Amino acid sequence: MAMWFSKPAVLLALAAPVAALRQGHRQGGKVVTLGDSYSSGTGIFKSAKDYEGGDCLQDFKTIPGAQLANQEGLRSVNVACAGGELPDINQQFTDLQANYAQDAAKGWNGSVMVMTVGGNDIRTKKGEGWGDLLGSCIASFYGGCHTEADNQVGNFNELEADLTAFYTRVAEGASKAQIRVLGYPRLLRRGWICIPVPGLNGGAANWADNMVDEMNGRITSAVATVKSRFPAVDIEFVDVSKYLTKGACSTSGQHVHAIVLADGGLSPMTFHPHQRGYNQYYAALGNSLGRSLPPSQVPGGSVVPWEVQNMFNGWDSDKTGKLTIDEVLGMGGEDATPDNSARLRAFFQEADKDQDGFLSVQDFTSLLAIVAAAE
Repeated sequence: MAMWFSKPAVLLALAAPVAALRQGHRQGGKVVTLGDSYSSGTGIFKSAKDYEGGDCLQDFKTIPGAQLANQEGLRSVNVACAGGELPDINQQFTDLQANYAQDAAKGWNGSVMVMTVGGNDIRTKKGEGWGDLLGSCIASFYGGCHTEADNQVGNFNELEADLTAFYTRVAEGASKAQIRVLGYPRLLRRGWICIPVPGLNGGAANWADNMVDEMNGRITSAVATVKSRFPAVDIEFVDVSKYLTKGACSTSGQHVHAIVLADGGLSPMTFHPHQRGYNQYYAALGNSLGRSLPPSQVPGGSVVPWEVQNMFNGWDSDKTGKLTIDEVLGMGGEDATPDNSARLRAFFQEADKDQDGFLSVQDFTSLLAIVAAAE
């Protein structure tokens, strides 16, 4: 779900227009991206300084909207901003209407509007935002945080009403556009093991994913309400659960990053989509529009050494630079079954190339490959 730890001013930015419009495509149409960090492109780069959109952590080339625009010979406009809450995203839409008055006057005819909205507006019963809760609970390995009453979301009803009001405004102001409200992926998708997030409590992982499911349910309901009020408007919720299927717990081909460190703290990548995830968003978007689009041409990338080293360091509880069998068995978590422990023992033996009873970083890399094959 959307997570960034600042509330920057909303910026307006344009991707360079494609030189030539392709035959049959909508003249003058645009692909407009608005919303929060899951729309802006946050997660594509490790360091905040590498993003094109300043504090908004924007990417203008490989987000789903930009890929769609490139395929269809349209202009891409990205005003989404990391940390964006509903008041900020309302302002994004206000600025769009002002800066593109001709498009607004035509109800954005021929354009596509893409957005993720609402993740940053969640508040727990003690007033904490979703990003702060993830940072203090999941990312800090605070075991039973998910069971505490104060950590439960307390404003889902209010948020659904606010989302309904915002989608109503978009439906009225962009009545001729194809409006696509993208869902959020489950962050963790925890299976029988979660190596990339050392020490993660299994119950906390499932709870976090359940909160994402509840959030998507509220978004779905809000979109359905607006669609019933404006049946002629092409507005849809896009369920991405069958597209972004590999969360932070996956050991290969992650669609959502696990904990990543950069610049002395958490990287913007943490619990945000990998480029592979944005490519999956692009596929979901294209299918929702009824387009016969080719697969994404943007390379998805791979696990890089600093991610492996971070995982290794997290499991190396005694900081010896090598993993013992007990440390590897700990990967099963508090809910490990005898079968899971037996599998981990077998994987340990297979990865321990020199059979010295320990795993080096190189051995650990082999362990990741073994687990990935088992998944």
